Amino acid sequence: MVPPSLPELAALPCVRRWIPSQREVPPITALEFDSRSAGPGALFFALPGTHTDGHRYLDAVHQQGCRAAVVAKLPDSPFSDTSYLVVDDTRAALSPLSAFFFGHPSHEIPVIGVTGTDGKSSTVWFIHQLLEAYGRPSGFFSTVQWQTGSAVEHNAWRQSTPEAPQIHGLLRRMVENGKRFAVLESTSHGLSP
Repeated sequence: MVPPSLPELAALPCVRRWIPSQREVPPITALEFDSRSAGPGALFFALPGTHTDGHRYLDAVHQQGCRAAVVAKLPDSPFSDTSYLVVDDTRAALSPLSAFFFGHPSHEIPVIGVTGTDGKSSTVWFIHQLLEAYGRPSGFFSTVQWQTGSAVEHNAWRQSTPEAPQIHGLLRRMVENGKRFAVLESTSHGLSP
């Protein structure tokens, strides 16, 4: 899969305005919402948080080589060598931009979401095992582990519902590995708008 270009991302309905860089920006190869991970080739999402606002880290990601950002408000002194996708709400734009970036993998395989108070990880595992027993290759994601290919991997994020770029990235890997179903643990918090 070839990642979309910045102009293609900027054309999505969630983007209110595109301010292109005055210099060539490296192709976007990653979506980042953690400023510590945003470097060359990343599109950084300046997300509002409980304790801080991602907009406060635009200078830091620029120093790390990141030259593209999704923002709800432009910095006082925008960098001329950085492209900005201006949106109304960076958190609301995270999922549609992530889905487009990864080629809408949820349109290619059915996604089964499991929510509830207790037993989500176990239920995800049981559904995955049932699908596999009936010859339906499936991938899964839970708080404990995930499987997008042949190996089961430990979930280092330890989140029931990770952020949109992580989910769409895992779904893309499932599609590329021939999975026909995806079973995901979904918290009520992760389902809320």
